[in-house]
Amino acid sequence: MRTDALAGRHATLATGVLGGLVLSLTPSTADAFCRTTTCDPQTQDCDPPLGAECNTTGLPLFWPGLCVGYSLQKDASPQVAFDEFRRVADSSFSAWTSVLCNDQPPSIQLEDLGPIACDQPEYNQRAGNANIVMFRNTSWPYANATHTLALTTVTFNTQTGEIYDVDMEINSAQVRLSTSDSDVKYDLQSIITHEAGHFLGMAHSGDVSATMYARYQQGSIALRTLEADDQAGICAVYPPGRQASACDTTPRHGYQDTCGEGPPPSTDGGCTTSGAPTGSRSGGAAALLSLVALSWRIRRRARR
Repeated sequence: MRTDALAGRHATLATGVLGGLVLSLTPSTADAFCRTTTCDPQTQDCDPPLGAECNTTGLPLFWPGLCVGYSLQKDASPQVAFDEFRRVADSSFSAWTSVLCNDQPPSIQLEDLGPIACDQPEYNQRAGNANIVMFRNTSWPYANATHTLALTTVTFNTQTGEIYDVDMEINSAQVRLSTSDSDVKYDLQSIITHEAGHFLGMAHSGDVSATMYARYQQGSIALRTLEADDQAGICAVYPPGRQASACDTTPRHGYQDTCGEGPPPSTDGGCTTSGAPTGSRSGGAAALLSLVALSWRIRRRARR
């Protein structure tokens, strides 16, 4: 069981108000998977109902299309060369898409779009984007630097639950990573596999055996493989045969491999320009105003 290391999640709203989730340390029954929702802790009670593991307020998050692309920071890390980084990341994402739901794959596919120069979590409203997996090699720019393994930022539509953009940061500045099956430190594949669950809209599970449980034991590689609870979760979010937009791995507003908003792509037609720019690195996420809804970012932390 993965119970040795403290873990948690943290929410940063568009208004800059911070909220948290109290984690249950009690083993749960099967199918205890939880989904991330659009619940706004500033205006709503987002705690799970009494006796329940999961928050059910708001709409659950999901990718609307059949295919989603992700990009890997090309500089990688002094601890992990790019080719090894790619192998580990691809294996981590494949753990979720290789699940069988009644003998059929889930209705979501993830594709590696290759190396990317940008290493900042951001969502561009007027230009292209990328769903980036990146390292923080020099310092960890958030609180709890010595306890945090990774942070996943999700930008989504609050009126539909559709995910717009996801960026994953790995704390290589404070954490000694490893990728082999022996002499394991903090297993990079386990970390990315857990964060890939957040990438897909999963929240922390109350099942202590699940990959999405909020604790990681140093030296373990167990989170590389999904348990029954995780498999039930991905099949619930992306059941075979769901109505979804066509397979297109292009990020929202087009693909952009550099940081910051460039000129609007010629095919852009999704968002207005009246929203505030994206939040600062200190943790504030500004309002993202689209044609249909206000969006905010949810950040997930997996801590040592």
